[in-house]
Amino acid sequence: MSKAGKNITVLVADGHAEIREAVCEYLNRMPGIHVIAEALNGFEVIAKVERLKPDIVLLDVGLPELNGIETARIVKRRFASTKVYLATLFDEALYEMEAHRVAAEGIISKSQLKRSLASLLRVAQHQANQ
Repeated sequence: MSKAGKNITVLVADGHAEIREAVCEYLNRMPGIHVIAEALNGFEVIAKVERLKPDIVLLDVGLPELNGIETARIVKRRFASTKVYLATLFDEALYEMEAHRVAAEGIISKSQLKRSLASLLRVAQHQANQ
């Protein structure tokens, strides 16, 4: 938890329900982390970020209707303080430039998701405690 005793809040967006549910379950077991919303497409992400103001948004690059890259661009433009991480099943190197271009904080591989999430959330918690 941060100095104010506030959990790091996370919105998880993935077009595949099984992946989304597994990620949410994993994150909710981590101390100081609270998944406040799930989304299955980019338009839903934008509406929920506007309403809920999560600290972190985890986006699947391949979101339906509005892909993760475009969703990240919109979220970062409208909600600059929200940290955005992109997740992909493909080689992260393919999307690194795009992630940088839209000002996402990073890109992680779904094949290494648990390890990557644990690392990035430890960093977010450390920053919140500064």
